Amino acid sequence: MEKLPTAQRDILKAMTRPDMHADEIIQATSLPAPEALAALTMLEITGYIVRGAGKRYTRKDKTGHN
Repeated sequence: MEKLPTAQRDILKAMTRPDMHADEIIQATSLPAPEALAALTMLEITGYIVRGAGKRYTRKDKTGHN
C-alpha cells in the first residue's frame, strides 16, 4: 500500500466499513471530488476495492476478497 499515491492511501484508510458511499469517502478524506473519484476508479481497477450499486464501495481484504 505504501507505493500507492497519497489520495489512494487516504481513501483506503478512510474506508472503515463495507458499502461506503462515494460522498462519505470524499467527506472523510477532504479530497476534492474529482480527485477522489479518480482515485476510487484506480483503486477499483487495481483490485483494492469493489464498487457496488449506487456508488458504494467496499475495500477488499488482504486475500483479495471483500
